[in-house]
Amino acid sequence: MKHGKVVKVYLKEGVSNGYAEAELLNWNAKAIRIPRLEVDKRITEDDSLKSAGVYFFAPRR
Repeated sequence: MKHGKVVKVYLKEGVSNGYAEAELLNWNAKAIRIPRLEVDKRITEDDSLKSAGVYFFAPRR
């Protein structure tokens, strides 16, 4: 029998299309979504973005 998982999503600015962090509880990773125009600003402000990781960039629309 499969068990459900809990995903915690934190909307830093309180809006769904802004900065968001998602974590799967009991797992050692975090997904971060940043609007493309805010990447440079966020990298200088957020220490967690200065660590090693895998980064995906969505194509421009």
